[in-house]
Amino acid sequence: MSHDTAVMAGGIRFYLCGRTAYPLGPVVHKFQTAMISARTKLASAIAAISGNPVNLDARQQLVLEYCFNPNAAQLQATYVEIRRVLSATLTGLRTADLKLHEPDPAVIPAGGAEGYVVGLGRFRGAIHTRFDLNAARTLNNVIHEATHKFARTVDRGYLANNIDLFLTLRQQGIPGNAPITNANGLLNADSYSAFTTNLT
Repeated sequence: MSHDTAVMAGGIRFYLCGRTAYPLGPVVHKFQTAMISARTKLASAIAAISGNPVNLDARQQLVLEYCFNPNAAQLQATYVEIRRVLSATLTGLRTADLKLHEPDPAVIPAGGAEGYVVGLGRFRGAIHTRFDLNAARTLNNVIHEATHKFARTVDRGYLANNIDLFLTLRQQGIPGNAPITNANGLLNADSYSAFTTNLT
């Protein structure tokens, strides 16, 4: 049986739907923070790539390369698609009464995958995200799963855990290749969550 806990974050109510009720405490606070931060970071990322011309600093360009790997000819189309996906995701995360479900342990055992969205195509259903993740992984996973639900992304690679190493090496002048092609990056949920959480 699922227990729905109403939570306010930035003036918008959402629900944590868990196997137990979650009174005000660490889990609720973690998700409140994640929802507010997700909306703020999505809006900041959209603003950062909406200039004419787009003016990213050297670190931000590395984040773009790591997540989407565009060549010069692909750059403008890449910005357009990133803005589309992030805007749809931000709109979705601003929806009142959005439900975040704790995964069924029969589907995701403890310590397993971090989340999923039920359904395909235009019938994308509920966001499921583990409630036991740390704050950074919770933020990344909320954005990742929200891009599935609201922007129809898919999974082509999990990038968020390794971006710090890539940025550190490249900033020290050590060569390294982006882990994904542009075509796959533009489809990939973790490209958008890693981009959003690391751009600003």
